[in-house]
Amino acid sequence: MATVTERLEAAAAAHEAAATQLSALLGALETAKIVHRVYTTSATWQKPAGLRFLKVTVTGGGGGGGGSGDALREAGNGGGSGATAIKFYDEAAVAALADNVAITIGAGGAGGTGGDFEVDGTPGDQGGASSFATLSAGGGNGGGCGRPALLRGQIGGSATGGDLNLSGGCGGSMTLGDDLVNESDVLAGNGASSYWGGGGRGGAEGSLGSDGGPGRSYGAGGGGAAYGSAASTIPGLNDGGDGSDGVVVIEEIY
Repeated sequence: MATVTERLEAAAAAHEAAATQLSALLGALETAKIVHRVYTTSATWQKPAGLRFLKVTVTGGGGGGGGSGDALREAGNGGGSGATAIKFYDEAAVAALADNVAITIGAGGAGGTGGDFEVDGTPGDQGGASSFATLSAGGGNGGGCGRPALLRGQIGGSATGGDLNLSGGCGGSMTLGDDLVNESDVLAGNGASSYWGGGGRGGAEGSLGSDGGPGRSYGAGGGGAAYGSAASTIPGLNDGGDGSDGVVVIEEIY
């Protein structure tokens, strides 16, 4: 059995070795070169010479908000946000990547259109999927349009292939004010926030109502549109906000 002195000497040696490794790692980080690339349109990534590590973040497009309608005094729900996949590549994984990798950026879904006099509005479109190699991030679903008691905000997209696969957020549901009989004083649903930030603002009821706002960050959902309190005599014609396009962010470490 080792003596106390021998154990202390072994612990000191292990500590010194760990300190040496940590010092070398910190030195490497201080001299490392990090390059950020942000892709907002589909493209091809070319693997650079000397690349050691890689971090890739992929986000799908946000869903469009639902339009308002006049047929049943309808309001729109917010669109869901795009999912996000994040992957860290070590040196072996970087070496295994192809020299050229296709990047796909999912488009944001268009907002639904408002219905004219006694006409239903339309739901927003689903956002498109974004991808890089084996990473895929689906787009958020478009917000619906209908009577407040029947609809909820739409779900976000799903992600695969990452070390972290983050589902998109659900769009907000329309809410009612005090007049539950006539369903006036309605606030349309907000668009869902994405990994990068906030969604579009939902429209507010008024004499003419208002459009939903567009998504405010990569992959965020558009806000739903609100009908007008004078809908029985004035067409709704308020559109949902468009979802935001997705994004791929690449961080190269040399």
